[in-house]
Amino acid sequence: MKIFAYGRASTDKQHLTEKGQRRQCAEYIERTWPESEFVWLYDNDISGGTELFERPMGRQLWYGTEPGDHVVFVRIDRLFRNGPDGAKSIDMLVTKRVKMHFASLPGLDPSNPLAIGFVYSQLGMAVSEKALISDRTSVAMRELQRNGKPVNRFAPIGWRKRGKDFVPDMTEREQVMQLESMREEGMSLRKIEVKLHKYRRPCGLQWNKDSIRRALKARELGFPKVVVPPS
Repeated sequence: MKIFAYGRASTDKQHLTEKGQRRQCAEYIERTWPESEFVWLYDNDISGGTELFERPMGRQLWYGTEPGDHVVFVRIDRLFRNGPDGAKSIDMLVTKRVKMHFASLPGLDPSNPLAIGFVYSQLGMAVSEKALISDRTSVAMRELQRNGKPVNRFAPIGWRKRGKDFVPDMTEREQVMQLESMREEGMSLRKIEVKLHKYRRPCGLQWNKDSIRRALKARELGFPKVVVPPS
């Protein structure tokens, strides 16, 4: 039996949450399996909308687990904000006989079928929360745009912050052009991610499948400075 713990943050500004997520998982594991070791996997700068097993550490989680293993998460929204992926991934883990635990729900028995139903209900709440956040964010972004202020809180791909404004980041734009060349040569996003595993963006983060996809879209649109919210 192996024990895994998994965490996620959606932006590079949330990297400090890794320490908290790992601590909560470690405390749960210590209470449940005293003095046991575990494998910690953490996806940083990955949206909850990205499929769990398409994330770099999510893939390691899937391929590293075997029937009878245990996986500990802090709570359901660190896993999913995507309903179909959540349902599919939960079903895959259940079918594989990998038991899920949530540090925020210490009384949940993953061997009880009713517990799995409860996990699905929590998934529905996480998806609903994402929709509400998106709606509030769109309203706030439209208000900022009316007042002539930058819409993005963080620098878009191809830009870097200077004071309260954004200026072109030519180093990152050159990297994106290299990504585009690899894509034109027929390389998949996953192969590009593997090839660039040891390379970092100017902001210090590694390129991954999600950021590569966003970078190619930004290049296609001419590196837009702001995101125009839907009307």
